[in-house]
Amino acid sequence: MLQNATFSALTTAAPDRVFRHLAIAEAWPVWMRLPTRARRAVDGSPEPDGVGAVRAIFPVREQCVAYVPGEHYAYTMLFPRPIKGYRADVRLTPKGDGTLVEWSGQGAPYIPGTGPVVRAVLNFAARVLATLLVRHTARCRPGCPAHG
Repeated sequence: MLQNATFSALTTAAPDRVFRHLAIAEAWPVWMRLPTRARRAVDGSPEPDGVGAVRAIFPVREQCVAYVPGEHYAYTMLFPRPIKGYRADVRLTPKGDGTLVEWSGQGAPYIPGTGPVVRAVLNFAARVLATLLVRHTARCRPGCPAHG
């Protein structure tokens, strides 16, 4: 059974700035505070970071499936696949001088009866990723690949 989770957070950063942090692969380890590098492994079309682009953050590979600058970014996990059909959608809504970030995740368990565990993982991921993203974008500095 498909499980869903959503978490919303507000940042003082404009939607375009927040979107760049989602679309540019090299920015993910910066705002997630990961001790690794990331890169775009496959270009999207027609935008290099757009639909079809594959982001590699060792050992994870994710593919962009929705790309509307300043509004909506979505990806699916290609590897590893801890949750069947995992998809994350991040929607950005202008709020005053900032942005409301709504991070949603969905997927199904591989093992029957583990739906509550999958839902808990999705809730945790949405909360942590949205929180890290809004904290970083509010204070992003030169040197970040998505700064601009």
